[in-house]
Amino acid sequence: MAAHHKIHPEQFKLFMGGQEWQRSVSDSIDRVHTKGETMKAVWSEKLTESKVPGSYTTHGAGLHDAIATHGYQHDADDPPTVLLGNSGQKIQGEGHHRIAAAADIERATGRNVWIPTNYVKHPFR
Repeated sequence: MAAHHKIHPEQFKLFMGGQEWQRSVSDSIDRVHTKGETMKAVWSEKLTESKVPGSYTTHGAGLHDAIATHGYQHDADDPPTVLLGNSGQKIQGEGHHRIAAAADIERATGRNVWIPTNYVKHPFR
């Protein structure tokens, strides 16, 4: 493979698929609020919530159907974020439900759901 087809490990990606995004983060700002407190539990809970039919009572509701039908729709006011820790750790910031839904759709269909990636320096790590 030619060098111009490779991404350096330290290079930030502008877009990631849902599954790749899930693999790239090792922690979450929501992990302590999740039953089981593991990343697997976080993604499972967020996926379940995203599959609830759209309503105002469940945060993230309706996103799975919306992404499956229309693809990922970028929200410039609330982009999914990867928080960067001082030691290089990548922490899931915003966008848990969108990423969980995109990853599930990728597994079900075999096609990528590209999500724009926003990197932010984590203020406390």
